[in-house]
Amino acid sequence: MAYGPYYNQDNKVVVDGDVILASDINAINSATESGFESVGTDFDTLVATTIPALVAPLVPDIGATNPLMDGSATPGVSGQVSDKNHVHPTDTSRAPLASPTFTGTVGGITKSMVGLGSVDNTTDANKPVSSATQSALDLKANLASPTFTGTVGGITKAMIGLDNVDNTTDANKPVSSVTQSALNLKANLASPTFTGTVVLPSDTAIGNVSSTEIGYVDGVTSAIQTQLNTKAALASPALTGVPTAPTATSGTSTTQIATTAFAAALAVPVGSIIAFSVATAPTGFLALPTAATDINRTTYANLFTAIGTTWGVGDSSTTFGMPYCPAGYTLAQGTAGTTYVGLVQEHSHSIYSPNAAASVGGAVVGHSGNTGATQLSSGANYAAAVNIKYCVKY
Repeated sequence: MAYGPYYNQDNKVVVDGDVILASDINAINSATESGFESVGTDFDTLVATTIPALVAPLVPDIGATNPLMDGSATPGVSGQVSDKNHVHPTDTSRAPLASPTFTGTVGGITKSMVGLGSVDNTTDANKPVSSATQSALDLKANLASPTFTGTVGGITKAMIGLDNVDNTTDANKPVSSVTQSALNLKANLASPTFTGTVVLPSDTAIGNVSSTEIGYVDGVTSAIQTQLNTKAALASPALTGVPTAPTATSGTSTTQIATTAFAAALAVPVGSIIAFSVATAPTGFLALPTAATDINRTTYANLFTAIGTTWGVGDSSTTFGMPYCPAGYTLAQGTAGTTYVGLVQEHSHSIYSPNAAASVGGAVVGHSGNTGATQLSSGANYAAAVNIKYCVKY
């Protein structure tokens, strides 16, 4: 098949997809002394044989040298022509467009070039909460002490560990088995029945009974009746043995019990002198001596308080004089603590002894009929008496 010359609009020849410059064709024509236009052969022969043969002298490195990748040579300019089916060798100094992997530090690229012009270079730990995030957080409840609004749904009692709990108001909750078992170990407030040994706190009070009163019977068990049997009744008590009571002070006039000591002191005041019918003075009394006698002020303090030094000052320090009564003397009204000698009072007698002389008091008196005579006493005379024991209360 014969083809004429083929030029494109840029004055270039296209042969089977490859471009040959018109200037090169002209050179070929001149070299072969034959115009391109007069070439008369079929197109396949032209492409496969004629053109390569004509071009080979002009491009000595055609097809044998791998094309460069650094862009230092441009096809059609330096005279180098690349074969249509050439293959570039692998260049490890450049990254592929698809999924490139760079090394070292990549420069010349800004955040705007990659569509991140509004992004700050802040670490994740220091990134602030965005407005949208805060708005979303404002719609959430805190994990700690959350406060919900509206009606909370989607949560069951089992989810919060209350699957065994019934929705019963406190007022209507039944007594649980455990609670009932504990109640069975308690005593009723009304008419309780206790078992075992009852121990009360030291400050326990029951009604009007104080803790002190409760303490009186603390620890008393069934033997309490036995103890009560040893006590006297408040009303008309029948006491046994020798009951004692505090002695009231002298002069007390109340409903207080009067002891024997109080009665004795009331019947015979300290300092009283009594006549006793035996030689030994009774308890609480001292026999009166027959002469002035001093006794101890401390031993007989009550007597000293009652009579003081009426019967003698003693040693003026530790002793005092006690009452005394000389032998043959009787007690008479007078100044306490003093004595006097008995006298025969002056008096006269009528003598009936006619014509006789009589001796009266040692003086001879003549009589003539019923003549009265006067005789003055001149000595002490003792009256006849019965001896008894005089005693003083101390």
